[in-house]
Amino acid sequence: MKRIFVTFCAAIVTFAAVSADLNFGIKLGASVSSVKNQDVEGPVDASEFDSRRPFLDDYVVNFVGGVAAKIDLWKGFGIDPEVLFQQVSGKIDFRSVSSHKEFSKANYRSFNIAIPVLLRYRLDLPGRFAPFVGTGPVVSFRLQNSYSYAIDPALVQFDWRVAAGVMINKKTEIALSYNIGLNNYAKYAEDVMPDISNRVSYLGLTVGYLF
Repeated sequence: MKRIFVTFCAAIVTFAAVSADLNFGIKLGASVSSVKNQDVEGPVDASEFDSRRPFLDDYVVNFVGGVAAKIDLWKGFGIDPEVLFQQVSGKIDFRSVSSHKEFSKANYRSFNIAIPVLLRYRLDLPGRFAPFVGTGPVVSFRLQNSYSYAIDPALVQFDWRVAAGVMINKKTEIALSYNIGLNNYAKYAEDVMPDISNRVSYLGLTVGYLF
């Protein structure tokens, strides 16, 4: 299924690129992410370590940057593929990656190459500003992560993104996006630990410039 998903996204971008206007640019920004434990019930008691709950309901600030393309198809509709280097992080109970007995928090970071492919509609108003909305899949490939001896994130992460923003003077873009994970974000590296289920989500703010 992963191969079909990636092939489908590549086919859409290739078809659009040969049949429409194409512009390239750069994009920089930041995101705020968290990882939620799944399939666990009951209140969290920080005094007792629960190996089923390695992640905490806290947020971490991350960096994102890369290259972007704008493929205009018809009357504001288009496809926006990107290739980004990004961090996706969560807070963990430090006892899940160490032998410490007392509760403390740590940042768990993964570094990825992310490829969003969004279907976009832009309202080309007279003047300088053109608001837009978009949605589509994000495929991310893990490069490196912290505490890999204890917890491993998925080698390939699938998310769904919704975005909104404004294009200024047809060159500068300011965009806000929300991403929700579709597959398991991470698992314990050791087989002796229990299977865990979790999902990542992140809110991003980026500024882009088209050449």
